[in-house]
Amino acid sequence: MNAILINSLADGGAEKVALTVLESLVKRGHHIKLLCLEKNQYYEIPNGVEVIYLSNATGHENGLIKLLKLPVLAFKLIKLIRQHHIQVIQSHLFRANYVNVLAKLMGSSHCSQLVNTGSINFYYY
Repeated sequence: MNAILINSLADGGAEKVALTVLESLVKRGHHIKLLCLEKNQYYEIPNGVEVIYLSNATGHENGLIKLLKLPVLAFKLIKLIRQHHIQVIQSHLFRANYVNVLAKLMGSSHCSQLVNTGSINFYYY
């Protein structure tokens, strides 16, 4: 079993990319779970995809609260990994990436794949 981890399904480019990847993998016969740190949904979820929310947060919380919740979310992720026998987690966006790596550092045996497209570098010669 594999999973995609993202902050939420709020209106944004990374969320759309994650859903596009998810939909493509499902069409190819993969069984993928969608894991969200928060319950903030703008996009529709593809048919046949189970969504699991790691918290009841909406994404409008204070930044310090979000930071302090990272270890708790990582612990919840480890429980899900063990419960659903998840082998690979592809995470999108910084907080989801931090939770993915933190779960790995806390002893999870899954393979972490981090996706970050938040910055573009321009080089002029």
